[in-house]
Amino acid sequence: MQNSLRGLTYQFAIICFSVMVFLLFRQFPFLDYSAVMNISCFIFFIVIILFLKTEILKTKLFLYSLIILSLYGLYAILLGNDPALILRFYAILLLIIVSYYCSLGSFRFVRIFLCLALIQAIVVISLEVYMFQNYRFADYSAIRNYFVTHQYGDIYTYNGFFYKIQIKGNALLPFAYMITFYLYKLTKQKKYALSMVLFLIAVVFCGNLAFYIVLIIHSLIYLFFNKIRNYNQLIFKILLILAVSVLFIYFSGFDYFIKAYELKFQGASFSSMGTRFDQFKVLIDDLFYNVGTGVFGRGLGNIVDTQTAVRDYSDYIYYELQMIYFLNQIGVLLFLLLVGANVYLTTKFIQINELKIIYLLYIIYALVNPYMLDTNHLVVIFVLVNLNSVLCQAQEGAKLCRV
Repeated sequence: MQNSLRGLTYQFAIICFSVMVFLLFRQFPFLDYSAVMNISCFIFFIVIILFLKTEILKTKLFLYSLIILSLYGLYAILLGNDPALILRFYAILLLIIVSYYCSLGSFRFVRIFLCLALIQAIVVISLEVYMFQNYRFADYSAIRNYFVTHQYGDIYTYNGFFYKIQIKGNALLPFAYMITFYLYKLTKQKKYALSMVLFLIAVVFCGNLAFYIVLIIHSLIYLFFNKIRNYNQLIFKILLILAVSVLFIYFSGFDYFIKAYELKFQGASFSSMGTRFDQFKVLIDDLFYNVGTGVFGRGLGNIVDTQTAVRDYSDYIYYELQMIYFLNQIGVLLFLLLVGANVYLTTKFIQINELKIIYLLYIIYALVNPYMLDTNHLVVIFVLVNLNSVLCQAQEGAKLCRV
């Protein structure tokens, strides 16, 4: 009877995970159902904690995190912050810690994640093909306005050939690519090779500079951290990187890269990088209002009631520099404690070096995009700890888990 109940609970957890990940990727066209995604996420972790992995409640780090974050929650209430926002950010920070302990040792969750990510990749590729075929040098403002108006993201081009498909749901495509790359390297199965190629094409079509940087770093790590037997092999790898870079720039449009670089570093009113500088200044200035706020933060759910020449931040809870926003809320002291806790948990629950690298690369591109300390981050940790657990249980994975 107990095993039957546990089996039903496990199946329910799979359903919740599937709904959460589906809506995470399919924000276009299901953005209005984001509340369902958040509820599914919350129920998913509650089910694991209360029914499948009850030992989590007894771990010291969980108890310390619960106590400290609760105190910070009370501090935020005393400051007069919105209780709904306090609860929201309290839950995110606590679940980030909890997610490391939630491995169910099942590859099924990894498979579900990759399948749903593949749908998003196909959507991105399809939109790129559609825009190229129908709007090469034509006015595409109707399409762009549709996506912007409905808050699905943006689609635009600098040269009429290469469109940047920057729609919501793209956040974990580079992560999915790196996972399939690793699985193909490990198993040599064709399904992972095909998925890897589709993810790579989709990531390129996303047109996100941070994605490109991570792709380059990932490629360099793979090429140079594998054993190089002789000097000729080293030269070959360097030439290969240069050749691929030249071909990519040529076919994507050299003018696009020049234009993108110029726009990134124009004034804050015109460029994404300028906007990030503006956000950084606003958040840091607000944090260090005095010594006390610098140490303990402005409270969970803090709204920065500031207006600059770029924008009004009085209703912002999502920033490109989301980590700095969390620093603003919790202060330097708790921020350093949480960073230390995450480093410790990563080394404890993700023993395979390749998976640690994937997590680090995710952090790198998520740092300059609003892709972390949210549902995306929870899914990344959960997928990695599950994959690590599965591989460590397998004979082939056991060797990789030796630190």
